[in-house]
Amino acid sequence: MCLELAKAYPNLKFVLQDLTERLDQAKLEVWPQKYSRALAENRVQFVPIDFFVDAPVSGCDVYYVSLIIVT
Repeated sequence: MCLELAKAYPNLKFVLQDLTERLDQAKLEVWPQKYSRALAENRVQFVPIDFFVDAPVSGCDVYYVSLIIVT
């Protein structure tokens, strides 16, 4: 979702929050392959989080939450 928004709206900045393993994959594989321009322009931050322990980054205009699974 964020990749498509980043491509469509070049003035948006993103703070991606997820488990460290997922963020490493996004930072090292997904974003460089699919839209490295956003990384080069420092439009994407990668912040590790455990949604069951930590609070999301504050001060964002929009929060998109998906696939939070309770076991």
